[in-house]
Amino acid sequence: MQTKKDYLVRDCHDFTILSHYLACRDLSKLTKRSLYEACGIQQVDVILIAGNCLPITAKIAADAYHNGMAKGIFVAGGRGHTTDHLMQHIKKESAYQKIQLTRNQSEAEIFQKIICQIYHVPKNVLLIESKSMNGGENASESLKKFKEVGRIPKTGILIQDPTMQRRLAASFQKEWQGIKTKWMNYAPFIPRLQVKDQILTFQEDVSMGVHWEIEHYLSLLLGEIPRLIAYGPAGKNYIAEVDIPIEVVAAYQRLEKRYPQLIRTM
Repeated sequence: MQTKKDYLVRDCHDFTILSHYLACRDLSKLTKRSLYEACGIQQVDVILIAGNCLPITAKIAADAYHNGMAKGIFVAGGRGHTTDHLMQHIKKESAYQKIQLTRNQSEAEIFQKIICQIYHVPKNVLLIESKSMNGGENASESLKKFKEVGRIPKTGILIQDPTMQRRLAASFQKEWQGIKTKWMNYAPFIPRLQVKDQILTFQEDVSMGVHWEIEHYLSLLLGEIPRLIAYGPAGKNYIAEVDIPIEVVAAYQRLEKRYPQLIRTM
């Protein structure tokens, strides 16, 4: 007979499958060496941050710029459902206390302040767009902005919340079809889970700190799989078709039965 711990260990394994699948990476590390191994170059034209609630994505992009991995940084994002969470995280973290926030700021404007004021990236190598409200618009509005300034990149790296990295990749694949830009994905970190004291929780060494309450994070994971299907060509046609491996579908199906209360409506 299986115990509660047995079920939790299996659940932890299944959530880990979803976590690693969604936080897709085309580079093993965000280094020149990994970039060269992946595509034979050591520098991309741009690192693009899609609007999210994680200030650490700004640091990761800025570090890559200072290490010579990119010629510039682009931030896409207006005001959306993650904006208030982004502001809350900034207010809580001592490193960002000098960032002045105003009520109507876009996510792109907030990230611009962090990147330039905290991480000292020159403003003239940073471009933003503040209209997009979701991943699809991040892709379409960034393309409009690049066309407007006459600098469509040949190569770029996409950075997003790790739970939404794969959907962002599918958004860019759809909206940039026909454009000869090679986009690579790099989820900023991959949260690691464990069973501790008979509950699911984050491992203490989770990269960059814990950014979510555990139930919220698990809900985000469970919400993404049906969205990847419903938003594809056979559904709402917001994103390109996404190939979801059998083991990911199986893990999701087990978890949706075990955690129906965490399934987010679309």
